[in-house]
Amino acid sequence: MSLKIVTAEIERFLKAPEPEVLVIRGEWGTGKTYAWKNHISRLSSSGLPTSRYSYVSLFGVNSLYEFKFLLFQQSIPNATIGTEPSMASFKENASGFAESFGRKGFKFFERLPVVKDFASEIRSFAFLSLRNTLICIDDVERKGRDLDVREILGVVSQLKEEKACKVVLIMNQSGLDDDNDSQFEKYREKVIDVELAFAPTVQECASIGLDQSQKLDARLVPLVLKLGIKNIRIIFRIKRLVRIVFPHLERFEPEVLQQAIHSLTLFTWCYLSDDAVSPNYEFVKKSGLGLMGLRDEEASEDEKAWNSVLQGYGLMAIDEFDLVLAELVETGYVDAEKLDGPASTLNAQVIADKGDKSFGEAWRLYHDSFENNQEQVVEMIFKRFKENVKYITPLNLNGTVSLLRELRRDDLADQCIEHYILNRKDQPKLFDLDSYAFAGDITDEKIKDAFAKTFVDIEPELSLRDAIARIADKQGWGRKDIEVMSAASEGDYYDLFKAEKGEHLRSFVIACLQFKRISGTSEKEQSISSKAEAALKRIGSESDVNRRRVASYGVEVDAK
Repeated sequence: MSLKIVTAEIERFLKAPEPEVLVIRGEWGTGKTYAWKNHISRLSSSGLPTSRYSYVSLFGVNSLYEFKFLLFQQSIPNATIGTEPSMASFKENASGFAESFGRKGFKFFERLPVVKDFASEIRSFAFLSLRNTLICIDDVERKGRDLDVREILGVVSQLKEEKACKVVLIMNQSGLDDDNDSQFEKYREKVIDVELAFAPTVQECASIGLDQSQKLDARLVPLVLKLGIKNIRIIFRIKRLVRIVFPHLERFEPEVLQQAIHSLTLFTWCYLSDDAVSPNYEFVKKSGLGLMGLRDEEASEDEKAWNSVLQGYGLMAIDEFDLVLAELVETGYVDAEKLDGPASTLNAQVIADKGDKSFGEAWRLYHDSFENNQEQVVEMIFKRFKENVKYITPLNLNGTVSLLRELRRDDLADQCIEHYILNRKDQPKLFDLDSYAFAGDITDEKIKDAFAKTFVDIEPELSLRDAIARIADKQGWGRKDIEVMSAASEGDYYDLFKAEKGEHLRSFVIACLQFKRISGTSEKEQSISSKAEAALKRIGSESDVNRRRVASYGVEVDAK
C-alpha cells in the first residue's frame, strides 16, 4: 500500500468523530510509529474529535492489569500531545478519577506519590475512567508472554463500544507466535474496522528518514536507494553515525568524507539488518579484499550473492580506514586517535590520485570493463603501485600482491613486496605486524615473512629490560621481544632482577615465567622461563628472605 494512501486513511481516521479501531501493520523499522507520531502531532492543533490522547507501548507488558493501568497513566490532554506524560499529568489523572469517589477518595489519591501504591483492583477501576480518548497501542508483537492478544483485543473492543474511544494498533503481525497469531485472526473481524499495510517504497523511506535540504542527508539519499534500505531506524542510525564522524574528517579532502559516508551506510545496513538481502556483516569486513577481483572457487551461493550486492554498490576493497569506521558502527562512538592515522593516509592517497599517476586509476581499468586486457591491467597496476608506494597501506599491498598471484604473475608480486620494503624502511613500525590492528587480513605468507625480517633488522636495538617491560605492559609479545629475551643468558636475568626495584619487579618476573604455564609455546619461549627461573633460584639461594621472596612466584629453593 502506497504511503500516500496510508497517509490519507490515517488522516481520515483522526478526523472522523465516531469511535473506530485502526490497525497499522508493517515490518520492523519501516517507520510505522514515526509516521503515526508525525500525523498526530500535526493534527492535534487543528482539533481532534477526542478530548485526550494516550500512547502505550506493550513492550514487556505482562498482565492485563498493567496494560489497563498504563492506558490510564499515559493519558494526556490533546493540547500537550508531543510531550511525554509526567508525574504531574499522572497526578492530574489520578485526582480526576478520585473525584468520582468523593472527597475522601480525592484526598487519598492526592497522597499517592508513585504508581506502585495502586493495588491491582484500583488500577482496573482507573481504566474505567477513560472515555472519549484517542488511544495508540504500539509494539503489540513485543508484549510480555503472559498477556494474550485475545485480552488486548477484548480491551480494545471495550474502549470502542463502551468508552467512545478511537483506538489504533501498531504492530508487526509476523512477530506474533502461532497461538497469538491465531487469536488475532479469530477476533480481528469483530474488533477491527480498518487495516493498513504500511509498506513504503525505498524512495518513500528515504524521504521519511532524510532531509535533502541538509547536505549530509542529501549525500546519503543515493546510497540508501542503491542498497534498497527501507528500515527507517537503520537510516536514522546511519545519519547519526555520519554526523558523529563528520567533525573528525572535515579538514581532509572531500573524498575522505565521501568514503566514510559510503562505508558507514553499507556497514550499518549489514550490521543491523536481518533480512535475506543484506550481506553478512562479518563477511563484508573480512572478505572485502576479495572484491578486488580474486576468485573464490569454494564460495557458497550466499557469498556469491553477497559479493554481487557489494560490487553493485561500488565497493572495490576494504581498507584500514573502513575497518575503523566499522568499529564506530559497533560501538557508537569514534576513537579519534585511532581514526586519524588511516584517515591521514587515505587523504595522502587521495591527493596523489588527483595527479596523473593514480593508483585508483589502475584498479578502475581492472574493474570497469570486460575487455581481454589482462596484460594491460597487470602492467598498469604494477606501474602505479610503484609510483604510489609511499601512500599504500599493508592491507592494500596484500590486495595487490594477491591479485598478481591470482593472475599468475608471482614475479611481479614478489617485486611489489621488495619495492614496498625498500621504499618504506623509514617507517619501522609499519613492518611490526604484531602491533598492526589489521594483521589478520594480511594473508600473503611472503609479505608476513618479509615484514618480520625487515622489522627485526631495522628496529632500534632493544634491551632485555625494554623487551620484558613491553610484554608486562601489553600482556602480549612480538617476534622481536622473543628474539631478545631468548638470546639473553641466565646471568642477564639474574642481573636484571637484582637491579630492578619497585612496583615493576613483580610484573617483570611474572612476564618471564608465564611461558612455562602456556601450552603450545616454542622452544625459544620455553627457554625464557627456564633461564628466568634459574636466575630466581640463584637469588633465592643467597638468603632466607630471598628464598621466601622467590617462593611467592612458585620457585622453590631448598633451605640451607
